[in-house]
Amino acid sequence: MVGVKIDFDFAVLKDVELSTEEIAKACLAHLNTPPPRKRYAKKAPKPKYGTLEFYKADIIEKDQEKYISALVITDSRKHKMFWRKGKNV
Repeated sequence: MVGVKIDFDFAVLKDVELSTEEIAKACLAHLNTPPPRKRYAKKAPKPKYGTLEFYKADIIEKDQEKYISALVITDSRKHKMFWRKGKNV
């Protein structure tokens, strides 16, 4: 499980009424898309942060700043962007 802070432009959704869960799932779907395949590459690229699965999310407003704080589950135990590897369960 990983705690993430997602910066999001909420002005885009001023006309559309979406729940926090729907917004967070849309952001995770964007993060789960793998980068485009490089020329002459043999292997298909994997998503940058591993496969992220939604667990819980909240919209936080602090000091006139609005962002999404979410807990997500990843299949990548070791990653340079995460602090340390998780427990082997």
